Amino acid sequence: MACLTASGALALVASRDAPAPATGRGEPPSLDAPAMQDLARMGDGFLVWERKVEGTWQIWTRSLDGLTAERRLIPEEEGKDHFCPKISPDGNRLAYMSYVRGSSPTDPVEGSLWVMDLRTQERKLLAARARSYQGDRAVLWMDAKTLCHIDERGHSIELNVETGARHQLTTKARSKHGWLVNAQRTHATSGDAEFSPFDGRSGEVRTLPKHSGCQPYFSADGRWGFWMGGSGGPLNKMHLPTRRVEPVLAHNDPRLPAERNYVYFPMLSPCQRLMAFAASSDDHDHYESNYDIFVIRVDRETLDPIGTAVRYTTSLGNDRYPDVYCGETVLGSYYVEAPARIGLKSPGGQACVWYVDGKEVGRGDALEQEFSKAGEYWIEARDLNAGTALGRGFVHARDASAPKMTLVRRNGERELALTFDQPVSLEHATATAEDGRTMPLGALQAEEYVLMLPLTGALTSGGRITLEGVRDTAQRPNVMPRTHFTVPTQGWPQSRAGLVYAWEQRDAPPLQLANAMPVRSGKAFWNLRGGMDVRGGTYELPEVGAAMLRECGKSRAFTLEAIITPMVPPYDREARPVLSLEDSNGNVKLAILQRRSDWSLWLATEDNPRGTSIEQELLPLRTGQPHHVVVSYEQGRLQVYLNGMAMSVRPELHGALKFDADKGVLRIGVCSKLEARWQGMVDQLAIYHRVLTADEAVAHADYAVPKLEAQKQARTRKVVAKRVQSSRLPSLVEVAPYREALVQHLYEVLPKDNDDRDQDFPVGSRIAVTQWVWVKGEAAAAPKPDEEGVYRLFVQPAEAHREIQPLVIRSDLPADAPVESWLEVSNW
Repeated sequence: MACLTASGALALVASRDAPAPATGRGEPPSLDAPAMQDLARMGDGFLVWERKVEGTWQIWTRSLDGLTAERRLIPEEEGKDHFCPKISPDGNRLAYMSYVRGSSPTDPVEGSLWVMDLRTQERKLLAARARSYQGDRAVLWMDAKTLCHIDERGHSIELNVETGARHQLTTKARSKHGWLVNAQRTHATSGDAEFSPFDGRSGEVRTLPKHSGCQPYFSADGRWGFWMGGSGGPLNKMHLPTRRVEPVLAHNDPRLPAERNYVYFPMLSPCQRLMAFAASSDDHDHYESNYDIFVIRVDRETLDPIGTAVRYTTSLGNDRYPDVYCGETVLGSYYVEAPARIGLKSPGGQACVWYVDGKEVGRGDALEQEFSKAGEYWIEARDLNAGTALGRGFVHARDASAPKMTLVRRNGERELALTFDQPVSLEHATATAEDGRTMPLGALQAEEYVLMLPLTGALTSGGRITLEGVRDTAQRPNVMPRTHFTVPTQGWPQSRAGLVYAWEQRDAPPLQLANAMPVRSGKAFWNLRGGMDVRGGTYELPEVGAAMLRECGKSRAFTLEAIITPMVPPYDREARPVLSLEDSNGNVKLAILQRRSDWSLWLATEDNPRGTSIEQELLPLRTGQPHHVVVSYEQGRLQVYLNGMAMSVRPELHGALKFDADKGVLRIGVCSKLEARWQGMVDQLAIYHRVLTADEAVAHADYAVPKLEAQKQARTRKVVAKRVQSSRLPSLVEVAPYREALVQHLYEVLPKDNDDRDQDFPVGSRIAVTQWVWVKGEAAAAPKPDEEGVYRLFVQPAEAHREIQPLVIRSDLPADAPVESWLEVSNW
C-alpha cells in the first residue's frame, strides 16, 4: 500500500514480498541509514528503479529517507515485464512501459505506455503501441501533465496525460526506436550518445556526431545533457549552449565505495539537486550483474557533485535504471557563488527566530543573510513564541571566480569572437587600441560565453587591444583582470603556439617545415581541393615524423588536427591505418586506425611502450563524409573533438608519451604493422607539441565549416540501378603513356532498398556513371551486379574529383546521354 505525505512525497509500508533472489556472491551489506536520512533533509522524496526478480522485470520503490522498506510499486501484469520508470516533475505520477515477457526496450519491439497516479494508485494506458529510445528510457516529462514519448512509427509525440491531447513533434520518423525531445524543445536525443539541435517549428532534428557511450538524457532546465561516457564511467555532462563536456563522476570515482564504483543508468531528479544511478563491482552485464542503486547530491546550476554517494539497495540481484524525486524544503534551496546575500520570508508571515547551522542570526518575519564563504548552510525558522519549527532551507555556496578570456578568434573580416569561461556582463567594459582610442562595450551583448567584437577604427589585424571592466554575472560581480591580446590575422591554423607542422593543401607551402610537402606513391592522388586522396597508396611527409618525435617527445604531449573523409562501404573488418608515425626501427609511436566505421588509436606511452599492445577506442565516423577531427594526448588525458564537439572517450592509456627516437616517418594510409591499406581523403593536417584547449578546438572547427560544407556538396550517395548501356573498357596500351583510365556507363535508377536513406535519384531516371578501369597500371575492381543484374553503387559528383580531369575517360554513350556525370567510389 502507498500514500502521499503532506508534502507530496510517496510513503510506503514495508513489503511482505520475499526479497529478490541472490544472483551475486556474498551477503548484502547493510545500508547507511543516517546517510539516507541526511540526504532526505533536502526534501521529502522517493526513488523508483527496475529490478529483476525470478526472471521477471519489475518496478520497485523506496522513500528517500530510507525509513520505509523497498517494495514493488507496479502490480503484477500477467505475461508482461515493466521497464522505463520516469517520475513527473511534481512527483505525483509515474510513467512506465509494459513489454511482453522475454522482450525488452533495447529490442526493436513495441510495448505499451502507462502512467500511474501515485496519489490514488490508479493506472492509465496512454499508448497501446510505443517505443523506447533504445535503452530503458521511453518518456521525457515536459511539465507535470505533459510528456514526450515515441510512437509505433518512430515519431516523437507530445502527450497530455490528463486530456489525451497529442501533438507530433518530429517531421521524420526513425526506422528503429526514436527521439526524446527536451522540455524546451531545443534538443533531441536517442539511445545513442548524441544531443542534436531540434527545430520546434519545422520538426527537424539536425543530427550531430555521436559520442562514445550511451544512456543520454536532459536536465529539466534544458541547459545540460548527461550520459555514460564509457564502460563503468565516466558519467559525463555537456553544457548544451557551448558543447563543453566535463565529468560528473569519473571512472572509479572516490565518491563511491571501492566495491561499487562501476557506474551506469544515470538519471537527474526534476529539481536537479540529486543524481541517481546504479553501480556494480566492475561487472558490466546489464541484465545479470549485481547492480545497486545510489544517489548523490549535485549543484543544480553546474551539476557538480556534492559529498559522497549514498547507497539505497543491497539486493544481490540486478537493480538498474533508477529515477529520484525530491520535494523542495519550505524555505527553498539556493545554489550561489560566494559571497552572496539571500533574502527569506517567514512561511506564515509570523515573527520567528532565524538560525543558520544552529546559530541564531536574526528575529522577525524576514531575514537578509550574507554568505561570505563557500560551503553548505542550513537555515531554520522557528516560531518566536512557541519555538516550534516552521521550515528549513539549504544554501550551497561555490567559490568565487573572476571570468577569464579563453580564446580570441576571427569571425570573418569584420569582427572577433571573444570567448570567456563563464557568462559575462559588459556594462562597464571597454576595449582600448594601441593608439589609445577606447570603445565602450556596454551597448554590446555577450551571447552566453561569447562576445562578438566589431573590428572598426584602430581595432585592426595585428593590433594590440586591452580589455577592461568585464564582469561575471554573480550577485556580487567579480571583475576580470585587465587583459591584453593581439587581433589575429585571418588564416589557418588560428592557433600557432606549439605548432610543429601545418599543411593545408598542395598549392600552399606548409608552415614551420616549408619544404615538407606531402609526397605521394602508389594509388594516391590530389583531389579537387588540393587534398590528399589515397586508395591503397600513401603520402609521406618528409621531415615531419622526425620533428614530431623530437618536439612532442620533449613536451610529452601532442595534438593532431585534420579534415578527414573516411572510405565508403563496402569494406572488410580489417584495421586500416589512416596515418602512422613510426621510428627508424619500425616501432609504431602513433597510428589512427579505421575498422569499418569505428576509429581507434595506437600510441606509445610508458604503460604501452610497444605502441601496438593497447588499441584505444576513439569514436565512430560516418563513412563518405568529411569530418574535422582533433586528437590530443598528455599523460592520462586523451581528448577527441569531432566537428568542434568534445567526444567522450574512456582512456585505456594512462602513462606519459613515449616518443623516444630522433628519426621517424609520418605517412598517410599505411603502417608497416598492417597489411591492409586505408582509403580516403585528408584535406588539411596540423600537429602541435601541446594539447589544444577546448575553445581552440571549437575555433578551429568553426574555421573548417566552409570546407566541410563545400565537401558535403560532394557527399556520397547510394543508387540502386541497372546498366542500360556500356562503354568498351580501354586497354593500358590504348591509354599509354597514362597508367590510369576510366570508363563511363549509363544506368537506369531502380527503387531503393528498404533500409536506404541516401538514395535521392528519381526512379526511372538515367545517370552517367564514371568508373575506374586502371589505377597505377593495375586493373581496378569493378562493381558486380546481383543475380538479377541489379547494381548497388556508391557515387559522388565527378566534378568534385580533381584527379580524374586530366585522365582518359572512355565513353561510348549517345549524344543525348545525361550531362550530369557521377564517379563510382564503391571500390576505391
